[in-house]
Amino acid sequence: MTMMDANLPEAVVAARRRSSAEAVASAMDRKHRAVSASLMSALAVPTIDLSADKGEVARRMWDAALEVGFFYVVNHGIPQEQIDAAFAASEGFFAHPRDEKERRLFDTERNSGYEYMTHAPPSTGVADQKESMEVTTRKGCMDEL
Repeated sequence: MTMMDANLPEAVVAARRRSSAEAVASAMDRKHRAVSASLMSALAVPTIDLSADKGEVARRMWDAALEVGFFYVVNHGIPQEQIDAAFAASEGFFAHPRDEKERRLFDTERNSGYEYMTHAPPSTGVADQKESMEVTTRKGCMDEL
């Protein structure tokens, strides 16, 4: 309580404290929203148009890979039915119990197969906390999996 507050009724002093606390909370909330928006903007996954100039596409892919680690592509020419089928196949595979998925364990020679929290990127040396199915496009590579 300040010297000026000493001469005011307690209800007024309490109201000032609440008002002050609310003002601080409101300012913190505004700052938090601004920081969150800034982070979300910085972490937004870029969309890259593959019909653009090849040099520009390459630069944008490189920048996205370095800065965010991911990117979306549009105008890639893959029919939506194929994309939907790939997602359905993935969902079907991961719906199986882990022991069934482990019948297709990762084969380093083929760089293909199932991994459960074992992949450790060289950049961190720490195993990813996820399961994954690595798929390659080399002809015949997935035939035995």
